[in-house]
Amino acid sequence: FGMIGMRERAHLWGGTVHIRNAKPSGTTVRVLIPLDKGGRPT
Repeated sequence: FGMIGMRERAHLWGGTVHIRNAKPSGTTVRVLIPLDKGGRPT
């Protein structure tokens, strides 16, 4: 899938992807997707 694919999918759901490189401990990938995009009862 890759990072571009992750960003595209998150965007489709109204979300975002944040990538943070914190050497030497590694990389953190955070995907935020809202629980309700609006317009539809949950």
